[in-house]
Amino acid sequence: MADVLIVCVREDEPQAKALADTFERAGFSVGGAPANDGALRSSGAGVVVWSHASIRSRPFLDAAQRVVSANKAVVACLIEPPPPSSISDSPAFDLSGWTGDPRRSAARSALLRGRPHGEHRARRSRRAGGPARQRKV
Repeated sequence: MADVLIVCVREDEPQAKALADTFERAGFSVGGAPANDGALRSSGAGVVVWSHASIRSRPFLDAAQRVVSANKAVVACLIEPPPPSSISDSPAFDLSGWTGDPRRSAARSALLRGRPHGEHRARRSRRAGGPARQRKV
């Protein structure tokens, strides 16, 4: 069974492949959208690739909801993140500025270290006494 399952639509396959490569280089096994609940239960996480194309796909939305309901979702946002109520407590990462280059350290470190969008920046800003600002990856 895969450590990380990636849920996406065909139009987002280049970005999904780059994410998969990043996880594989870090030592995780990667699979596609969960075919059944057993695959989902045995995985560590389900990366939901949120984009303009994906939000128009009923099969994608159904698969994404299954991953969110199983508390396994990590949302990789290629556009504005979904409303918090639709992803429960799942972390969302802003990858809207990411070109798919797995060498971009911001995308790699944010996803592999499990820090949601803006969290690392907010900590640094609070220490400096300034307001917390979000930063796009």
